[in-house]
Amino acid sequence: MTLLDAPLRRAIVDELAKASTSGSHDGLTAAELADRLDVHVTTIRFHLDRLEEAGFVEGRVVHSGGRGRPHRRFVLRGRGPEAPFEVLASVLTSILSTARANQLSPQRAGIRWAVARGEQLGLHPVTDGDDRCEEVGRHVGDLLGEWGYTPQTDVDPDALALTVTLHHCPFLELAQAHPDVVCGIHRGLLQGTLQAVGEVDAQVSLEPLVTPDTCIARLRLADRSGSGPDTRATDSTGGITS
Repeated sequence: MTLLDAPLRRAIVDELAKASTSGSHDGLTAAELADRLDVHVTTIRFHLDRLEEAGFVEGRVVHSGGRGRPHRRFVLRGRGPEAPFEVLASVLTSILSTARANQLSPQRAGIRWAVARGEQLGLHPVTDGDDRCEEVGRHVGDLLGEWGYTPQTDVDPDALALTVTLHHCPFLELAQAHPDVVCGIHRGLLQGTLQAVGEVDAQVSLEPLVTPDTCIARLRLADRSGSGPDTRATDSTGGITS
């Protein structure tokens, strides 16, 4: 189970995301979250501490200007209006600056970014074991978080399958106007992340905008039990064609 699979932590992240998209970039206090979620403030503070330790949220001390004690307001880390677009811009720049730009699709650009980012982070192939799917899911969630998503991962180890729900698309208007570009990059991002952790034969499918601001990615890892060779085709970057 990943950190965001806990229902209350997911609810906290969702409330902070709603506050950000509604224009409240100063975030919410623990008391405000407790009021919105109808949960005791002490419980909210406990989960905020765990989310802050994991890097999902950031607490900022705010002085009211009066005599009252300063209080902490929480925001999603990396949810500033410019952060996700800086990452997207770096990928689009790689497409435009490539000498053979007409041969570098958005999907392949996403693969290249994720593989390079995986190298920067020192990612290594995930080994076989009972927690293989969970570990892959953690790495996928970390890189998606850099794009401004708040992913929720459901794992089926027996089927070697992961379902990643991508909440609060930070590129919603762009995705609606240019789905071939934005969704292609995101599909490549998933493939590249899987390659970075040694899952080069994994299958990836992406269901864009199943709700107004949510996409679903379905990942299936290759069976390493030796039941037979994988005969599916790969593209020139090593990713599975889809």
